[in-house]
Amino acid sequence: MADLDALERLNRLRESGGLTQEEFEQEKARLLAAQAVEPAAPPNKTRLWMLGIGAAVIALASIGYVLTRQDSADGGADEATVADKAALDSPALASAAPTPTPSSPEELYAWATDVARLGSKPAIFEEQLGKADEKQSNFMAFQVGACDVEYQLSNGVVESIGLQISPRCKPVVDDMVIGPDTTFASVKEGYPVADCIGGVCGNAADPTIDLFYTASRAPNSVGYYFVGDYDDATSRAMDLWVTAIAETNGAPTPGDLDPSLLTCLKDAPPEVSQVLASKRVSKVYFGFNLRKHCPR
Repeated sequence: MADLDALERLNRLRESGGLTQEEFEQEKARLLAAQAVEPAAPPNKTRLWMLGIGAAVIALASIGYVLTRQDSADGGADEATVADKAALDSPALASAAPTPTPSSPEELYAWATDVARLGSKPAIFEEQLGKADEKQSNFMAFQVGACDVEYQLSNGVVESIGLQISPRCKPVVDDMVIGPDTTFASVKEGYPVADCIGGVCGNAADPTIDLFYTASRAPNSVGYYFVGDYDDATSRAMDLWVTAIAETNGAPTPGDLDPSLLTCLKDAPPEVSQVLASKRVSKVYFGFNLRKHCPR
């Protein structure tokens, strides 16, 4: 087929006077001669055979499509029901079962003193335990059954839990039953610690020597404090500890010691542990960062 654009250009030249009629006819004849169409190739039998197979496949596919649409119309409701049921049964879509509210006094106490309560916000305790007997910005206290339970707060969450020991309150702490007869010697993993001794504590409270350890079995390395009331054993243990520190540091008298040597103590000499062995546990604390004020 002749190039139509070229023929149109020739025609415009003729109409504008750029070509005479004779010149137009000559150029037109030349274009037509140059673009003579080659004869078409004869039909290929293999190609015709493949086209026939393709047509048959298309026809079969069309029939299958019609039948499928009919089945969908008849059974669509059943399939939707099965799909909905599968979605409801899927663990990813199922709603988590709500945590049951403690009902019996035993369950309530177990809930209130569980290590899992560490890190919880204060509001959840009043929801479960009722109004706090005492409440401050960093402290809450509740009567839970026969036990006094304290919660120390830090950064808006519970950081430690304290339990007062009594004949009616014998908590199980790190698999140990702690009662009024529990002595420091029976807390096998604990070691003596003291925030301050030797007259450097001030008058805020009686200085104490407590037992402390970090339970490797507990989640997040929960620390445990076993506290005893101040008594004669505590006083004797402190005197022994101060004397040992003075001797170690070459101080003529305890009064010559640097006060920093009498704060945040651990690694007590054996004689201190011996004096404290019969001391009774009166309170237990457990929580995170209990000795954060004593990094060494």
